[in-house]
Amino acid sequence: MPVALLVNTYLPAYRAQLNLPLAELIATLAEERNGGGADLLNLYESAVASSQIEGSKVTLDLFKRTMEAAGSGPRPRDVQEVADLVSAYRFAQVNPLNIANLLEAHRIASALLVNANDRGAWRTKGVKVGNAITTVYMAPHQSLVPSLMDQLMEETGTLLDQKLTIEEAFYFAALLHLVFVKVHPFIDGNGRTGRLLEKWFLESHIGPIAWSIRSERYLIRNLDDYYDTLAAVGPDWGSLQWDRCLPFMLLLPQALTMKR
Repeated sequence: MPVALLVNTYLPAYRAQLNLPLAELIATLAEERNGGGADLLNLYESAVASSQIEGSKVTLDLFKRTMEAAGSGPRPRDVQEVADLVSAYRFAQVNPLNIANLLEAHRIASALLVNANDRGAWRTKGVKVGNAITTVYMAPHQSLVPSLMDQLMEETGTLLDQKLTIEEAFYFAALLHLVFVKVHPFIDGNGRTGRLLEKWFLESHIGPIAWSIRSERYLIRNLDDYYDTLAAVGPDWGSLQWDRCLPFMLLLPQALTMKR
């Protein structure tokens, strides 16, 4: 039997360190949103911020102005990359979370990021996170990716069928995000997809209001914390120390404290 990936081992410590009234914060957010989920502007903000984490220079104002001016016509490549991610978010909003739809969301989001054969497909090459000089993280061998993703999405499906508390929903959404980016299943687009996946899971348990949580915006404003907490878990798949996961997982609920 493979070792479980989405474990509740760290849930007691997570609860002890959370120190946030999640239900109240979500209720306040829902009141601001009149009980609904994210509108198009929310999705724009999510996609712009998520793209900025990956180095995009497109601002929310530039993106809005370009989208309004271009309509359905051609857009600059950097703007189109963000527009593709918006389309992936919109796809996730109306489709259940499963392995086929996860692959489709990546296919949509990565239209300009990777070659056609790599869109919506598990990677067939080794990948590392870093640059030509420094390797920050070495992902598992490509031969392990299909079985790891089968296991991860099977465990995700089991959790989707359960009734979780709000704290459990946030805990497992963040853990899913973390495990996903550590598997690094795609040749590119893992960060964008992982941040989308986190909300997709959360939406299944707390409803459409999940799409209004400004998690991507929180991360771009706290980018050093995002990178540092990811790195703290370990430099390669074979030596990950999952007991160091909590600082990363506590970032998601902090996004609820952001003011509009």
